[in-house]
Amino acid sequence: MNHKLSRKGKLKSGAEIGLEDIEIISHRDGDRPHYVLDSDKWDEDIDLTGDSMHDFKHIVARHGHPAAGGDWPISPGTAMESVEEAFPETMGPADIKQVIETAIEEGEVGGNSGELVYDGHKLDKYDISQIHVRRNSDSGIVQTAFASGENQ
Repeated sequence: MNHKLSRKGKLKSGAEIGLEDIEIISHRDGDRPHYVLDSDKWDEDIDLTGDSMHDFKHIVARHGHPAAGGDWPISPGTAMESVEEAFPETMGPADIKQVIETAIEEGEVGGNSGELVYDGHKLDKYDISQIHVRRNSDSGIVQTAFASGENQ
């Protein structure tokens, strides 16, 4: 994982992703571990909210509801195009991490091998009907996650 991120110039010089930078480690049956990163080791030129980012900050900035309470790594919703793209306002960081973990463990492979989609009963309490997780299927790093449902 470090080799690929360093080679792409995403990490600060000499920095390596360690256990302290991993927010979630989750497994699918018969598959490699999947990781949600939350790190301050990214190169200063990296746009944490950009399309090619792989960090919980990206998910928060693009899909966290701007009015949601909680202890966020950055302000939620700061890079979203429309509030319709947000997780429901009632979902804080722990809730979002929980539904990501559920999608990793129980979701079906979506339109391509890098997408996991979960639409089961475990989402009912969040007022969403689906959670989509896009990941790098080679490294297991989650690139983004977003919800769809009644509040979207």
